[in-house]
Amino acid sequence: MQFNFIVSTIERALRLGQSLGFEVLGRLPGAFRHPCAGAVDARVMYQQL
Repeated sequence: MQFNFIVSTIERALRLGQSLGFEVLGRLPGAFRHPCAGAVDARVMYQQL
């Protein structure tokens, strides 16, 4: 199993991960401090290898 941590403001990365077979496992609220948007969520994605 492989896990990825993707900041939710990077929608392209989320779509890319899903297109490569990764699924969203959960959300970490306020896990990343964005320079303009402040505290933003991160998504934990995984793929069974």
